[in-house]
Amino acid sequence: MSILENISADHFGRWLYREIMQKRMISPLGIAALLLVSLVTGFLAANDLFFVPLAAAAALIGIVLVYVCLFKPLAGFYVTSLFAVFVFYPNHLIGRDLLPLSPVWEILMLFTFLGSFLHGSKQIGNSGRLLNTMVSIVLMGYTFYLIAQVFNPNVPNLDAWFPSVRRWLVFMLMYVTAYRLIDSPEKVRFFVRFWVLTALMIAAYGCYQQWFGLLPMEMNWIMSTPGSYELLFQGGQIRKFSFLSDPATFGMQSGAMAVFTAV
Repeated sequence: MSILENISADHFGRWLYREIMQKRMISPLGIAALLLVSLVTGFLAANDLFFVPLAAAAALIGIVLVYVCLFKPLAGFYVTSLFAVFVFYPNHLIGRDLLPLSPVWEILMLFTFLGSFLHGSKQIGNSGRLLNTMVSIVLMGYTFYLIAQVFNPNVPNLDAWFPSVRRWLVFMLMYVTAYRLIDSPEKVRFFVRFWVLTALMIAAYGCYQQWFGLLPMEMNWIMSTPGSYELLFQGGQIRKFSFLSDPATFGMQSGAMAVFTAV
């Protein structure tokens, strides 16, 4: 009886995979599932529970992203890198800082870091060689300096110290992850092309903001924070920030990539 049950379960699994994955939901089962999801979503929205399908969709996307970061860390690294570019843009479109997407990026980066050890380079001492480089020594020295600021009597509280240290530690994880995953000339060339195209996209949108002005939603985002307009309005115009968090980040990214591509 158990053998028959195993055969039936295996047959059902293959059928389910064929109907959903191979046929890409274009099957009676897939269409029925989509109709069911549509009906449930419409019912919830009609009863002022529209956030439930949104939360479910976000959870599903999050599960997929975590899976990619853990089991396909190189792809996850590019996903998190691209996600970092647009992490502030949804709030720009909403008109205020409502979505806490920065911690989401940090969590994805942590899973990518773990995935680089689970499925990344198998070379022994790969990370050890990285820590012996001058760049790593300087970065680690700066890391210890930031952590030591907790004992600085001029720091009134930890409200500003902790987020900056947390973000810097995530950057260090990204640094180590990139070293472990981008470990061949072909991968380096692909990464360079990826960032040149990404920087071009960021610059193009910054040019759009300069030539045609900010979107109304972006102006609402600026005005939602007291003092932001006065800070950004310099020299008779608003400083542009593209998809990024602020004009300073946009300027540093543009300048660094301009020098890099020129060299």
